[in-house]
Amino acid sequence: MKLREKLKARLNRPPKPPLTTEEKLDKILDYQRKMHFWAVVKALTNVTLFLLFIVLPIIGIVYFFDWAKESLGLNLDQFKQTMEGLKALGGSDDLSQSANELLDLLKGS
Repeated sequence: MKLREKLKARLNRPPKPPLTTEEKLDKILDYQRKMHFWAVVKALTNVTLFLLFIVLPIIGIVYFFDWAKESLGLNLDQFKQTMEGLKALGGSDDLSQSANELLDLLKGS
């Protein structure tokens, strides 16, 4: 019974008076403030994701190659010359075929 009475009371409630111009303007300004806040949050999120997934891996790759040069003695110029030599030896652009031909030559000698 109480639920029915509450529903009737809500339905029989007098309508709200129309908003004044100042109240309407306040609601519009509040909405704009909220939209500005979420635009800033979105921009900060996009910048954070960009830094995390784009810039950070690039920096990591640069530091990895620097570390490889220093500690492993990796010389990329020497690697490039070796690959070019493999191409010249095999006469084809397929590096795996050139590497197989080089291995066959090494096995033969």
